[in-house]
Amino acid sequence: MRPGLAFRAATAAYVAAVAVLAAAGSALAAPLVFPTGVLYVPAEPWLAGPEAALSLARIAVLSVFAVANAHLLRVLLRLLPADPAERGVARRLARALVGSGVPVTAAAGGAARIRTAGGQVRRQRSLDLRELPVSYPELVAVYQGMWRRAGLRVRPDPPRVRAYDPQGYEYVVEPGRAGAAVLRVSGPVRRFRGLARAALAMSVPALGVALWLLQPGMF
Repeated sequence: MRPGLAFRAATAAYVAAVAVLAAAGSALAAPLVFPTGVLYVPAEPWLAGPEAALSLARIAVLSVFAVANAHLLRVLLRLLPADPAERGVARRLARALVGSGVPVTAAAGGAARIRTAGGQVRRQRSLDLRELPVSYPELVAVYQGMWRRAGLRVRPDPPRVRAYDPQGYEYVVEPGRAGAAVLRVSGPVRRFRGLARAALAMSVPALGVALWLLQPGMF
């Protein structure tokens, strides 16, 4: 799922949960929209009551705060430090291209976050190597020799070749389209950023609920 669609789906589920709790009259609805919901506190006395209009107004106001809260969380998540593996992949890809000594025309093949069979995420970049001055088998032999001399663990996987460095980066040369070849580097599995994003996403509404539970007279 694309990031934009994932954000909209998560926001819709979050707003729906807040709206259902508000419609049921649950006191948890307000703390779930912390911190933007702090602005709801001054308005709460005028939105409480059995009247249908007031109930609908309370649901609407809390839903608006939930949407604002989702966008605030999105901004905070973007401020998290970038994955260092992303820069590492770019540097290693450039070194592999230049270090081979084979004069080719290189075109960016794209950058992506790939998910492994085990559900882990890795950074990946690739280059399309065009106008090869040598045959593809000769190109593979050049990269095998270069990576072995550099101390990488080389694993032939015909028609491609793979190599791994001690930091967990994977290097691949494989056939491309129309006589070209593809040079690809994948970063090691990085869990810190994903865990940090999940913790931040959960901590904001959880903190609001915790503060509500700690109010005097709750127990």
